[in-house]
Amino acid sequence: MSEKEKSKRAGLRDVPSVDQLLRTDTARELRDLVGIRRLTNIARSVTAEIRTSIQNDGDFVESLLEEAIKRMQASARRESQAGIKPVINATGVLLHTNLGRAPLSEAARGAMNDAARYCSVEYDVESGMRGRRGTRRTFRSPR
Repeated sequence: MSEKEKSKRAGLRDVPSVDQLLRTDTARELRDLVGIRRLTNIARSVTAEIRTSIQNDGDFVESLLEEAIKRMQASARRESQAGIKPVINATGVLLHTNLGRAPLSEAARGAMNDAARYCSVEYDVESGMRGRRGTRRTFRSPR
């Protein structure tokens, strides 16, 4: 076995396990940011990247644990910044398809909020008995 192969094997042995990564202080901080399931997947990806790098290039940094932590942190931060965010539509186009749909009015948001609470869907408030779902009633907020 050549020196390069021995070096690769030694490097692969030093790649931190997913469990080892998840037990670091950095991982504890990142759990709240992306959740444990996603963080576990990120840790798996990071260790796989490092293994592939060692196998392909034979190059590895002195502290693979520190390198893995840095990569995991960067990936989790990048992911936490991705996704849907509130924006200001300053395009001049009233309903811009890339910026979601038309915003709901205050009244519509209030009605949705009220309907999301306990309400008399199948309950007749006047009689105190079970009502009919199909009966049309006007929803009045207790506020």
